[in-house]
Amino acid sequence: MRRRDVILWAAGAAAAARPRRAAAAAAPARKRVAILMSTAERDPHELSSVAAFVEGLAKRGWVEGRNLEVLVRWGAADPARIAANSREIVALAPDAILAKGATIPSARDATRTIPIVFVVTSDDAVQAWVRRFARPVGNLTGFSSPEQQLVGKRLQLLREAAPGVKRGLYLWNRRLGVENGRATLSRIVADAAAAGFTLAAAAVDSDAEIGGAIEGFAREPDGGHIVAFNAFTTTRRSA
Repeated sequence: MRRRDVILWAAGAAAAARPRRAAAAAAPARKRVAILMSTAERDPHELSSVAAFVEGLAKRGWVEGRNLEVLVRWGAADPARIAANSREIVALAPDAILAKGATIPSARDATRTIPIVFVVTSDDAVQAWVRRFARPVGNLTGFSSPEQQLVGKRLQLLREAAPGVKRGLYLWNRRLGVENGRATLSRIVADAAAAGFTLAAAAVDSDAEIGGAIEGFAREPDGGHIVAFNAFTTTRRSA
């Protein structure tokens, strides 16, 4: 399966030559695409991401309610809910699935045949599945996140914002995006050492653990906060 075969499936196909009357009545076959979100439906940014995707399909001739059905499921950073959503969606037999972040493993576990396009994950997290990004093996393809490559830049921005910062606290979650989180943690440890930071890492699984980790870290001066980019932290931006 080639990357373009999956990503560009919604571009449509040329109609075969047929009489004008029949052609006028013809319409593209109705498609069903599913979107698995790892975050919460109340988040305006996440809602706008889904809307932008649907709008992009419409620009390519696939209009929701006309020749396209869009199924959206929200995981709200809950692993059990994310897994249940994947099973439900696969049972509905969509033509393709867009899987975001922490939904990718459960989507892959639920089907090895329905095409899955993934977004917001690292190369390390999906390398074993796709093997080669140019010509993926299996039913997964998509776009990786540059988060690991931007770790050094985030540390630089932190120092520019607060030149006195000498220590960093990195928060990550044990339940969601584990492969991505560990890979990014390894990268940030190395980059922090190179930048002269003392780094403390805290794995947090609840709002209380977030508060406890930050309060404990804040007892010493010259500290700054670095947050992993995943569904757990995204849904708790104000926690």
